[in-house]
Amino acid sequence: WGILGSSLVLLVVYVCRYGLAGLGAWTGLAISLLVQLWLFNFFGYTITTMVALGFIATIVANASFVFTYMDRFKDELLKGKTPSKASQEASKTSLVNVFDVSFIGLFTAVIAVFAVSSQVQLLPITLIIGFLCALLFNRLLTIFSMWWLTNNKLANNKKSIFMVKDKDV
Repeated sequence: WGILGSSLVLLVVYVCRYGLAGLGAWTGLAISLLVQLWLFNFFGYTITTMVALGFIATIVANASFVFTYMDRFKDELLKGKTPSKASQEASKTSLVNVFDVSFIGLFTAVIAVFAVSSQVQLLPITLIIGFLCALLFNRLLTIFSMWWLTNNKLANNKKSIFMVKDKDV
């Protein structure tokens, strides 16, 4: 329930902070978590307390990716760029942060697999799977949903659907 609850809290925060774009970002998070659960079932791992902690850490990493991207997107909108240009710029400028968090997380998890006892070994394995899923699915789906939103007639220079007021631009 902690994993479901924390992802639902993120949904509310995303939508309140980023509008319709937050829903797209949360969809990437949800698919990332579902793929992670599917991989755990595929490899026959059991869900333990350590795995749940790993999932929660993965949700934090996913949130870090989204907050970085979406805050940079809103900053670009506030500078007066069109939603499409703002999305492209946010994608470029947030990439370094995403790879930093992913690399540090993956490196730490790989080292921890060899350093921890077998009782705790599922935690770093969860982190490895989670960071890879977050990097592949959450990042790519967030960028795709933002591309769709910003190139759609719905967002035709309507910054209000991204929780940006025209008077603040």
